[in-house]
Amino acid sequence: MTPVKIKLKRNTQDKYSWDLSGDDPDKIIETDRMLKKSLEK
Repeated sequence: MTPVKIKLKRNTQDKYSWDLSGDDPDKIIETDRMLKKSLEK
C-alpha cells in the first residue's frame, strides 16, 4: 500500500486547499480530516 500523497495549495487570500491521492480510501479520509482540523483557526 502506498502512503497518502498530499498536494497542498495556497491561494492569493492565504486560504489552503489540497489534493489527496493514494490506494486506501479510509486513509485519504483520515488525512483530509486531520488537515481540516489542523488548519482551523
